[in-house]
Amino acid sequence: MDDLYLGIDLGTSATKAVLVDGAGRVVARSSAAHSDSRTASPGRVDPGPWGRSLTEACAALGPRVAEVTAVLKRAKRTILVENNYTCQLGGIIREQTGISLDHEVPKYDGRPFSQEEIVEALTKVVETGEKRVFISHLSA
Repeated sequence: MDDLYLGIDLGTSATKAVLVDGAGRVVARSSAAHSDSRTASPGRVDPGPWGRSLTEACAALGPRVAEVTAVLKRAKRTILVENNYTCQLGGIIREQTGISLDHEVPKYDGRPFSQEEIVEALTKVVETGEKRVFISHLSA
């Protein structure tokens, strides 16, 4: 089986999934809309719509779905990079697949990730084995 990389973007209105091979070519991509999850009550979020859209987006990858699970199961290391302090996507992945990710790299200042931040955080995870490495660069 070729090396595959799974990318998941849990956005405001949809979950997007993409499988990329070792050469960087997109093998499959999908998207599944989810309803506004902020309807639970003020200050509360219902993760149900996120879980359903995650399942739908991964299922829509077609015949490669079994490979997604296989990639996660045989991965030497899994790292979640998320713009959320609590890394909710990791919880949804665990809930839907039974697979817990090894490391978390959260950023929670609302700013987009820079390449430098991601490289620095991933390098720290690989070199130190830390479970949780925060990204918090304040420069624009």
